[in-house]
Amino acid sequence: MKKFLYGTFSGVTAVTALVMTILSVTAPISAIENPPALNDSLNSIYPREPNFFTRGREQFEKEIQLLLNKRHSSPDTPLKISPEQQQIQEQLTPLEKPQVLPSDTDKSDS
Repeated sequence: MKKFLYGTFSGVTAVTALVMTILSVTAPISAIENPPALNDSLNSIYPREPNFFTRGREQFEKEIQLLLNKRHSSPDTPLKISPEQQQIQEQLTPLEKPQVLPSDTDKSDS
């Protein structure tokens, strides 16, 4: 039984070593790539369309005009507040102001 296990183990070990050797030899070869040409890197920086920047500026100016026109056409108070809500807001306004506590004045003096 020991001879069988020893023979099988050494056979598997030899095949594994052979496969690993072949893979380690071929892997570095496939990992080496040619560096990109200088012309390719320049093409990725500059747009291929000749009027790219001009069209972009025109679109940007159109968007600005659209936003300015919307702002001028909108009413001053886009939200309508009911009188009940306005009354509640007026009651809550004094509570939003911070109150100075006596302990806070002592800390600020020192």
